[in-house]
Amino acid sequence: MSRPAHWVWSHDIKPDQIDGLPFPGWGLVSLSSYGHGDRRRFAAVMHHGRGVGRTSLLDLDPAEIEPRLRHAGARPVAITADSAPRPRLSMLVEDGPGPWSRAVADLDEDEVRALLGEPAGIADITTYVVGGMRRHAVVLDRSAGPSLLFTGVTARQLRRELRRSRAKVVRLRAYVQDGQQLLTAVAQRTTRGFCAWYADLSADGVARKLDRHRAYPVDLGAIRDERGVRYTVVMRR
Repeated sequence: MSRPAHWVWSHDIKPDQIDGLPFPGWGLVSLSSYGHGDRRRFAAVMHHGRGVGRTSLLDLDPAEIEPRLRHAGARPVAITADSAPRPRLSMLVEDGPGPWSRAVADLDEDEVRALLGEPAGIADITTYVVGGMRRHAVVLDRSAGPSLLFTGVTARQLRRELRRSRAKVVRLRAYVQDGQQLLTAVAQRTTRGFCAWYADLSADGVARKLDRHRAYPVDLGAIRDERGVRYTVVMRR
């Protein structure tokens, strides 16, 4: 992935603002839903010249994903879930020719791992709870390359596993379980160049890390806890 000429990240985005958000010539490359009900908001990353023309499909039940994609004639490129008791899924999609991709939802960990053997990598992932059980939804994309999956790990454990695997994070999601923040990460061994990730940041913390590394964001996740909104970010340079 080449460095975009310009980029911006944003949060506190209302659902009805998403499709009107990108400026002309800009596109959404990452979308994360946090909160639920009238407090639901989105965090997003936009790059100039990349992802132009992408639109959103919001508030989908898992069973609606395939028919809505067929009706729209669109390819999924990103997926996110809110934190409602009955979570709803939202996606970024794009029209026109492109690599084969599909979205799959309501998977347990073993079912996600089974997908790693397919000739497609995980382009995006989200995690949510249904009936007390953790579930995952993914976007598989043949252009994404072979993926590694790490689930239910702390930041320290993830760093150790990445060193062992000699891999770099491409997507990072956080959630709170039993009062502890845990991470779900997708990583690749083929990612070259500078790549860094951080979890449990405030909005100011995200800005400081990007400035410190002179990097640009490629992935942004958000959750809301008792401290407010906390972010995960993956950045490149």
